[in-house]
Amino acid sequence: MPRRKNFDRFHCSTETSSATDSGLLTIALPNFNDTMRLLGILTTETQIHFSRSNNQKTFCIVVPSLIFMTSAILGALALGASAIPAPEIVERSFSFNIPASKGSVTYKSAQKVSGTFDGGMKTYGRGVSCTGQAEGGDADAVFLVQNGGTLKNVIIGKDQIEGVHCLGSCTIENVWWTDVCEDALSFKGAGTAVVKGGGARGAADKIIQNNAASSVTIDGFSASDFGKLYRSCGNCKGNGAKRAVTIKNVKASGGKVLIGINSNYGDTATISNTCATGVESICDEYQGNNNGAEPKKLSSGPSNACKYSKNYQYSLRTRESDDTLRGDQRNATLIRAAAEGQTPRVQYLIRRGVDVDHTDQHGLTALHHAVYCGFDDTVALLIDEGADVNARSFQCGTPLHLAVLNGRMSTLNVLRDNRADASAKCRLFGTALHLACHAGDLELCHVLLERNREAQLAQLAEVSLATGALRCNLNELNELEVQVTIACSPLHIVAKLGHLSLAKMLLASGANINAVDEAGYSATMYALRDRHFDVMQELLSQGAVPTRMRILESQIIPGDDGGLETTMRPPGSAPDRPYARTLSNRTTV
Repeated sequence: MPRRKNFDRFHCSTETSSATDSGLLTIALPNFNDTMRLLGILTTETQIHFSRSNNQKTFCIVVPSLIFMTSAILGALALGASAIPAPEIVERSFSFNIPASKGSVTYKSAQKVSGTFDGGMKTYGRGVSCTGQAEGGDADAVFLVQNGGTLKNVIIGKDQIEGVHCLGSCTIENVWWTDVCEDALSFKGAGTAVVKGGGARGAADKIIQNNAASSVTIDGFSASDFGKLYRSCGNCKGNGAKRAVTIKNVKASGGKVLIGINSNYGDTATISNTCATGVESICDEYQGNNNGAEPKKLSSGPSNACKYSKNYQYSLRTRESDDTLRGDQRNATLIRAAAEGQTPRVQYLIRRGVDVDHTDQHGLTALHHAVYCGFDDTVALLIDEGADVNARSFQCGTPLHLAVLNGRMSTLNVLRDNRADASAKCRLFGTALHLACHAGDLELCHVLLERNREAQLAQLAEVSLATGALRCNLNELNELEVQVTIACSPLHIVAKLGHLSLAKMLLASGANINAVDEAGYSATMYALRDRHFDVMQELLSQGAVPTRMRILESQIIPGDDGGLETTMRPPGSAPDRPYARTLSNRTTV
């Protein structure tokens, strides 16, 4: 499919018949015959008016605005655990999903970031292959964050050698690495650095390397399949100054060492509220040097330099304090304890008569919180003690929704084994299958469909607004300045996002291929709109009934390459020129 050119050179004169007809949908095809073949497939009834200019032909397809829910809705979940935790490292199983990419950008050189750079959850790279563990320089990085800079909402792809270099104080927020090469993140200049959220996978050696006299806080980070999550450089030429790292709310799985520091230089590490599964060592101390020699390992485990306690200890003092709690205070404490994986405390509170299904201000129970945070032993205890596996928050759904939201397969299996209702719906997410489809997680979708086949989940998931189902935010219509919501099925989601394998799975499970949302649009139209022609072809081959479209007269300026060229303006986006709506409901450009 050729890349369209000169977007603003082409426009269509269109006529609309309703307030929802606010966008132009056109497609770029290599020649006129291909255009007509596609048009013949897609329409059952058309009216076509063409314009000619230097033997070039084009057309416009006018359809109502179609847009879909975005990953922003997945950030709407607010969990209310607010207890002040004691420093601890907890061994729990967990998994995590890297957010879906919204596009890709390849840089020819390292990009300097001054101030704040918001990457819009696109994938960034350098278009080169990883060179292994050979040390790279600033020129090999994808981003060079200057002193005081902030890098946020970025996915670093695998086509790079060095991910991100911070040259002083910096903030790294919601940045994800799909496949770490030499290091994911390196601190190259002295200062204070904060890593908020985000995560990384597949680091043969280090994820985060501190080469400078930086004080680093890592909060809410996720890591899997790594050598070391954090390492204070053991043999850098500038070694000698003290470095400090604070790790909190981190979840790590399948690693060799969580933290490595040089205690002979006064380095310290403080760990709290952190989960580690399959991590061989939590904190290693080394004798650092500045001559390039391999540093000597001194010790492993808790110490004055490595400050943490392994696993939650329910102290007598805390127990006595819990005995004084009454009513809602005790119920609220149960929720906080479940959110932090304090299984012994949860068990004691239940024995003291706490309401196991008490809800917080978001309608979430202790089981919701334990599931969301991935504490499977706490989840099992709560279920054994009678917690409702189908307790439903109007906004966020059941515990099953939250297990799928965070990609927790083990937790999902526990819930399903205890008869969790996979067809349950909520306002933000629809069904659990909607969430799995949005994440593009084939395994999660397979489990949900297989385990609920008797309930015909694929059909049940085709929801309506009347039942409080998934609401897909529509773009604000430019002329009317209103916001609209529509109901949609999981098949709409996978068609919009281009998940061909999931589309095939849903169809094989009985999804209604011609289901339409409240605006009257099928999955086929979503696949067309976002140019996922492989999905569209699959839908058509499986018997999708094309949606009617009106084809109106158009105007063309020939393309540079002499072939047919049309442009796509996503429905709901701003037009090339301002619209002017007349009293006769005619839109002119």
